[in-house]
Amino acid sequence: PAPGYETYDEDGVMHAWALDKAVYGLCQSARAWNKCLHDHLVSLGFSQSAHDPCLYTRGSHETGDFIALATYVDDLGAAGSDSATVDALLLELRAHFKVEDKGPLNWFLSITIDRHGDDLFTHQTAYARDMLQRFGLDKANTASTPMPPGFVFLANSGEPSADHRLFRELLGALRWLTLTRVDLCFAVNALCRYLANPNDAHVAAAKHVCRYVLGTLDTGLWYRH
Repeated sequence: PAPGYETYDEDGVMHAWALDKAVYGLCQSARAWNKCLHDHLVSLGFSQSAHDPCLYTRGSHETGDFIALATYVDDLGAAGSDSATVDALLLELRAHFKVEDKGPLNWFLSITIDRHGDDLFTHQTAYARDMLQRFGLDKANTASTPMPPGFVFLANSGEPSADHRLFRELLGALRWLTLTRVDLCFAVNALCRYLANPNDAHVAAAKHVCRYVLGTLDTGLWYRH
């Protein structure tokens, strides 16, 4: 029980409460919400992806009623065969939940979605800029390649780094950036092999990746119609 609401039995043992509702902020509330949302989507005919549990799909392209639904806690992004399919889904969800329609998707999990006619351009420019500022690299010199030319990945060469935490935080931030920056994937994944025991050369290489990002802030992924 919350402070001030404690009750005890005759032996002085505090009573535990059984909740009728998942109260916001409790440990199991997120799980309870996820189960509620999952059960309802399944009842609407959606199937959960075996590759990503946050992705649900329904219908098919052949019948023209395909819809994909990406979930992040209580934020949902829907893409369908046409706008009528998405509108029909909103009506189904409103019958059970309070839903706010924010229109065409333009921001989701740090990813910006820009529309150019029938094409989509996804990028993380704002996230990258904030990341560089967080690590004090927003005014560094830019680099033209993701890795230093001729860099050799050796586990036990060079001086051990004095700041393992900085290296791990840098790579964690860069890993998220690879959602739209496939040009970073090799460099970031290669450096991730040395998370347990990085040396100064690995830290310098991670900062080099950041300097490359600084010079390519507007890079992203095009999805052609």
